[in-house]
Amino acid sequence: MSRPYKIRISRDITRVVHVEDGVTSHLELLPILEAARMRALLEEQLQADGFDIEGDVATKEVEDELDLVVNMATSEVSLKIQGEHHLEKKVDAVVYGDTDYGDNSEVRKRATEGLERDANRELDADAKELQRMATAKLEGKLRDMGREINRITGEVTKAALKEKAASMGDIDAMSEGTDGSMEIKVRL
Repeated sequence: MSRPYKIRISRDITRVVHVEDGVTSHLELLPILEAARMRALLEEQLQADGFDIEGDVATKEVEDELDLVVNMATSEVSLKIQGEHHLEKKVDAVVYGDTDYGDNSEVRKRATEGLERDANRELDADAKELQRMATAKLEGKLRDMGREINRITGEVTKAALKEKAASMGDIDAMSEGTDGSMEIKVRL
């Protein structure tokens, strides 16, 4: 005897997605003073600008999940974004069957597999979108961070030039232009 049935399937699928991206460049400091002194000046300037220093690495959180990292030993500057996101998908399905056409456990199994496959496809799309958004956020901050690193490099260069001039003789006059230029008159 044929008996129709209806199976309701519900699943909660959770996935933790780790997204990250980054850009690395080289920090260009002119060798005005000995390397150890240039590094000390760089470290002082980075601390003054709010960087946390641990060993050779200075880090500053620019925004949530976005860090500016300066490795003073290798002169590498990195802008990195990374974060963890919890994705959840609740999926439901209703399957109809008839006992004349097979066991309901087999119908349930196929329906569950299809439901999970569809949910995983949607979660994969969500994960790709999170990665795209992270990359866009990184690209949006790249220009600002480049300007900040250029400003820091300029400040270190100015401090080094002042020290070098003072080591050569007495400084008579010093002036800084609005364009970043600097003039130092030294009496030998």
